[in-house]
Amino acid sequence: MPTPPAVASCITDGSYTDWVTTQTQSVLGEGINGTPNVRVNGTDIANPTPENILAAAAGN
Repeated sequence: MPTPPAVASCITDGSYTDWVTTQTQSVLGEGINGTPNVRVNGTDIANPTPENILAAAAGN
C-alpha cells in the first residue's frame, strides 16, 4: 500500500522532528532504554504479560 501524501509530507518536512526528539530525551532521562516497557502508576512491570499488567493496575 502506498504512503498517503499527507503522511509522506509529515515525514519529509519534519513536522514532528522536535516532538520525537523531546519525547526520546524524556524517556531516556527516566531510565527507559528499550521496548517494550510497561509502567503502571510509576512502577515498571518487569514481566509485562497481560496478567501482570492487569494485576499491577488493580493494585495487587
